[in-house]
Formats: sequence, structure tokens, C-alpha cells
Amino acid sequence: MAWLAARVPSAPARFASEIIEQQAVFLHRTLAVSVIGTCLAGLFVVYVLWPDLPHRLLLGWMGLVATLTLGRLLGHRVVAPERFATDPGLVRAWIRQVQGGALLSGVLWGGIAVTTLVLTGPVLCATMLLATVLLGVASCFSYSARISVFLLFFLPIALPEVPALISRGDIVDQGFSGGLLVFIVVMVVASIRFNRLFQQYLTLGLKNQWLAAELRRQRDEAQSAAQAKSRALASTGHDLRQPVHAIELSITTLRRMIGPESPLQRLAEHLEDGIASLWQMLDSLAETSRLDAKLVPVRWQICDLNAELMHAVAVMAPLAAARNLRLRYVPTSLKVCADVQILDKVMLNLLSNAVRYTPTGRILVGCRRRGAKVEVWLCDTGIGFTPDDAESAFSLFTRGRHVAGISTEGLGLGLANVRQSLRLLGEDVRIHATSARGSILAFTLARAP
Repeated sequence: MAWLAARVPSAPARFASEIIEQQAVFLHRTLAVSVIGTCLAGLFVVYVLWPDLPHRLLLGWMGLVATLTLGRLLGHRVVAPERFATDPGLVRAWIRQVQGGALLSGVLWGGIAVTTLVLTGPVLCATMLLATVLLGVASCFSYSARISVFLLFFLPIALPEVPALISRGDIVDQGFSGGLLVFIVVMVVASIRFNRLFQQYLTLGLKNQWLAAELRRQRDEAQSAAQAKSRALASTGHDLRQPVHAIELSITTLRRMIGPESPLQRLAEHLEDGIASLWQMLDSLAETSRLDAKLVPVRWQICDLNAELMHAVAVMAPLAAARNLRLRYVPTSLKVCADVQILDKVMLNLLSNAVRYTPTGRILVGCRRRGAKVEVWLCDTGIGFTPDDAESAFSLFTRGRHVAGISTEGLGLGLANVRQSLRLLGEDVRIHATSARGSILAFTLARAP
């Protein structure tokens, strides 16, 4: 058997136990059909040989075959394949049980085959050889998942028939013996190849399962790392607020001390503007970290879309007027299902970006029905987006090349926060149109009945 072990490829060490387990499962699934089929073949052989062999011999042989069949079926019924995954000892015991049953069955069939070849005529000999061929082909598909099971069943049947045919002394029978030897070699090679394909199939499936589990593990690690980063970012932002607030109080105290006519008032105003920008950045960082860490709750309710949009426009109107921009809103009577706070933050972020990147012209806010949705539009005559920037505009900490020289404010978090916020509502934002004369951003909300 050493040469055979060298020919059959061994499974990778990582999957060796799993492959043996799957072989045991395959044998368990096919054993009942194989055993019952072998018993029925025995009844057919007894029927054919009944006129030519002693009846006691045939009945005794058939009784042994039936007893072995019943024992193997009872053993099959007792073993539960679901336990193979948790009990390696049961797997090995089951395979030994199948090997023992296959060997006993092969010995019984080999005995009746040799008896037939020695005591009967050419017609019955040819019938027995045909039965041997059929048993070999059927067992190749049933038992080759575990090569030892096939060999323990097939070789005790076929090998004794070769000297039995030669002993008959007829030239035709000797020719049959040569053909039977060729058939034995062919079946052994075929079973080895079937076993090799079966192991490759199992190895591929197990590799896919392992890779899927590894990807899930890496995904979970990446999510844990991202959440840890978000918590650290939130903690850092919270810690930075205290010194920034202290600086703000110091600047306010300084302005009171130097008096309104002091030339240092202008410097204090610049410092206050810088502190205001810093507060805005800290708020954006805090919002980003809360969204990444999934700490933003969603409180669904029916919202008056007109009131929410008017509130956002009213908040941004002074800043737009300070930049000589016309901010216009088209009223609506539609109501939506959303979270009021999330919707408010989304609109303020979009309007803030529009005001910041629109040097001259106007900004228009409106909405329209789109099936069961409401689509909110924000149009401006600003600098627009380049095709490349339109793809990356919603990424974290990304500021497009098209804003160079226009504004130095912001960390590139506004549109990223807008997308993450809308995804909490099951929606998304997109750049509907862009050109050198402006852009149109749109997002949808679920329309209330």
C-alpha cells in the first residue's frame, strides 16, 4: 500500500482533519444506497446460480450477505454525522467501521465469485465477471472518497478471480483473466483520480471558507480599530475644547482691558475669527467621530419639510448677505419621515459649503416629489466640481483641487458628514450636475403619507 499512498496526494496539513471529516460525511450519505444495492445484487446472483450450485451454499451465502447488510444499516443509523465536526474520535471509528464492512462484503463476494468460476460453465462465469465489473464501477463512485474503503471492497472480489480463471485451463478463460487484470488496474487508477479530485474539491471549499472567515475577522478588526479611532478623536476634540474656551475668555477679557480705541482691537478681532473657525473645526471633528462610532441615534418622526428648510435658510441668510449672495428658498407643503436634528445638520452643512464656495451670484433651495420620495435640491452659481473632485468630494478629510485659492477654511468633513448622516436615514446625497458656472446637489427623503 506504500506505492498507493505515494500516488494519492495528501491534503494540506491545515485542512487534513476537515477533509477526513468530509470523507466520513460522504461515506455516511452513500452507504445505505450502496449496501442495499449490493444486497439486491446478491439476490439476483442467487437467482441466476440456483439451478447450478448447491442450494444450501447459496442460502448460506445469501444469509451472510443479508446479515452483514442489516448490521451495516443499523450501524449507519446509530451514527449521527452532525457529531463528526465535534468528535474526531467518532470520525475515525466510523471510517474503521465502514472499512470493516467493506472488507467483509468483498470477501463474501469474492468467495461466491471463485466458487462460480470453479464449479460452473462459461455462461455463468461470464455472468459473474459482469457482476464483478458492475460492482467495481458502482463502488468506485460510492467508496473512492476514502480510497482504502474502495480497495478493501473491490480487491477481495476481483483479485481471487484471476487465478480461478487461469485454473480453468481454457484459452478463452485465460484471456478473460488478462482482461480482468487490466480492469483491476483501470479501476484502481480511476479510484485514485476520483479521490484526488474529491480532495481538491474539498480543499477548495475549505480554503474558501477559511478565506471568508479571515476576511470577516479582518473586517471586524478594521471596524474595531475605526471605532477606537473615532472614540479617541472624540475624546481629543473634547479635551481641546477646554483650552480653546480658555483662550476665548482671555481674548474677551483683553478686549475689555485695552479699550475700544486701542489699535490692539483689530488684532483681537482677528483672534476671535480664528477661534470661531477653530470651534467650527472641532464641531466637525466631533460630528465625524460620532458618526463613525455609530453614536448618533435616529429619532424618526413626521417632519414639516417647509419649516425645516426655512429654518436652515434663515440661519445661513446673514452669512450669505455678508458675502453679497442672494439666498432664495421655494416653499413646499410636503412632509417627510426623518430625524429633525439630522436633517437640520445636513442642510446647514450643504448651505455652509454653498456659501463658502460661491464667490458671486445666488443660491437656490427647493424640492419636488419623486414617487414615494421627496428630492431636495440645492443649486448655486459657485465654482462647481471637476469630474475628479466629484468622485472624491464625499471622502473624509478631502478637499478638492478646485477649491485651491478660494477658501482655506474647513477640514474636508462637511460633505462626508452629510453622506454619513443621510445613510442613517437610509438615503444618500449625490452631485446632480456640475460645471464651471455652479453645481446642483440633491438628496432624497421618504415622503410621509
